[in-house]
Amino acid sequence: MRLLYQKTFISLASAFIVQSIIIAFFFRSSCSIACDIAVVSAKVSSDGKPFIWKNRDFSLSMNEQVMFFKGAYPHVGGYIIVYNFDEQMYWNTGIKNNPSGGLNEAGFAIANAAAYETVFWNEIINIDTDIIRKALIECITIDDFEKLLKNWHINNDDRAISSNFVVIDAYGGAALYECWTGFVPTFNNRMLYEKFDANTAVAEDTGKFLGFINRTNDNQHMNSGNGKERKQRAYKLMYDLKSQNRLNYQTVMQIVAKDVVAGKTRNYNPGSMNNYSTTYCISRAQTRLGMVATSVSAGSDSRLSTFWCNLGEPSIGVFTPYFPYTNDVSYYAWADQLNEAGEPVDESDASLLNIAISNRKTYDKLIYHSNEGSNSGMKDKKINKLELLKIQQWTYLIENMIIEEYKKYLVFMNDNPKDITKKKFKEFSDYCAQYAYVNYTHGSADFVEWTFDTHSTLLSGESTDIITDNPVVRSTSPRDSDEYVPVDERITITFSKPMNYSLINSSTFSLYDGFSYIDGQVIYNDSTNTAIFIPKENLAYATVYTATISKNIEDWAGNPKGEDHILSFTTSPIWFKRFYDTYGEIPPVVPNGR
Repeated sequence: MRLLYQKTFISLASAFIVQSIIIAFFFRSSCSIACDIAVVSAKVSSDGKPFIWKNRDFSLSMNEQVMFFKGAYPHVGGYIIVYNFDEQMYWNTGIKNNPSGGLNEAGFAIANAAAYETVFWNEIINIDTDIIRKALIECITIDDFEKLLKNWHINNDDRAISSNFVVIDAYGGAALYECWTGFVPTFNNRMLYEKFDANTAVAEDTGKFLGFINRTNDNQHMNSGNGKERKQRAYKLMYDLKSQNRLNYQTVMQIVAKDVVAGKTRNYNPGSMNNYSTTYCISRAQTRLGMVATSVSAGSDSRLSTFWCNLGEPSIGVFTPYFPYTNDVSYYAWADQLNEAGEPVDESDASLLNIAISNRKTYDKLIYHSNEGSNSGMKDKKINKLELLKIQQWTYLIENMIIEEYKKYLVFMNDNPKDITKKKFKEFSDYCAQYAYVNYTHGSADFVEWTFDTHSTLLSGESTDIITDNPVVRSTSPRDSDEYVPVDERITITFSKPMNYSLINSSTFSLYDGFSYIDGQVIYNDSTNTAIFIPKENLAYATVYTATISKNIEDWAGNPKGEDHILSFTTSPIWFKRFYDTYGEIPPVVPNGR
């Protein structure tokens, strides 16, 4: 009897494993195949800001939404992700949200494209996208991300990773990482990873500086050939834009992400304009979203970092901006519907913008006949490009209006840092989402006119920066009142204008522990207008420090700063270090007992 029970148990377990392997194989290989990603260095971005791009493909479900999540560490802040619900992710991590990419308050952004495994079991235990969530919680810089990869096996030794990740930070970092945990789970899986730095990337054919890297679903560990046509097409588009000095977040959103031209493949005819196969296109039937995350020029104010998202097939939808700094996202990006009282309701992983774009996709069956898919792919992969061009006549106008007003807004923000508030950021972002949704759902670029007055909104604050030539502090790191600051932190202060660096020294830029002066070196980076205080020794744990930049410093025109700028911060407690030394990761702090 006992032997029979054991045989039955083994048979059931074997059947379960086989079934899980089959489900995982079809789930990831058919539904997810595949995504497009790229990372662009600030060196070649025409606006001097690094950014990442992703088009996400997933045939099984159209649902996507954007949401802000509170962070665990004050020095990193909260983060925005775009995600869908995923049962496999829930089974592996206990969290149903499956992020495609995101951006945190520190200006760190990340997205991925899976590199498909040949080992079925690894597909079952794969948690690629969990790295996205943890990186956004923990990382400020690309170096932080490498530490995360290096220590990944400590708490995830029974899970698999096989993916390409693109990452940027607010300090000029821009890179792609090919990551893999090996063929067979050993329960001591150390991450194998290789960094490809966009800041030094060169073209394979000429060896000349390129400044960007793009991928689909291949890397050196998983060279299946998946997506090579789209990779080549995206590369050509981005290369041409770079050559014209037009490679930036806007052109990637509007030219690359929306591209509906079949990548070159042997003996393949995509068909006619009114019945065109999207199988080898960048924007295609199973593309569920496009995202572009922009950080800031090195040393600039990370509050200006922006997460752009198009919550549907990019060629059909509209990109709208969101700011992690606001600690919020417009309900058009996460609510399923409005109730009778006009209040947003969130009951699924769909969103109002997402639903609107999906409905337009199949409206009167003009562009597509169906937006549904399954494990075997999309029911309808052929697009009517003639009808697509008709709607793009007004979708581009909606998007162009948002982008142009966004540019104006950022100019004002840069010139008036004291006027930057969460409320004003949120008002602008919410207005963009509402403007896009109302016009989009009415099939028009001018159903409602743009009425948000960027200039008046910024002038409504108390700051007089707009009428003065005096230099002001644009950003600091740490920020005033920050807690849990690392003891090896450098204190940086970025100004709105180039400064007379001969006046910035240890007398005008000081750091105190109570009444005790902290010895250190002061340097000035004239390319970023940033003064940096480097303590001679590590700071003490759990200690309040006060940094002061004197009112007596001047810009190169001789305009004085006019007032002292003072900021205080508290270093992390000693148990932070002990926790990290023991577990190899930052402890999950919840400040103020929350």
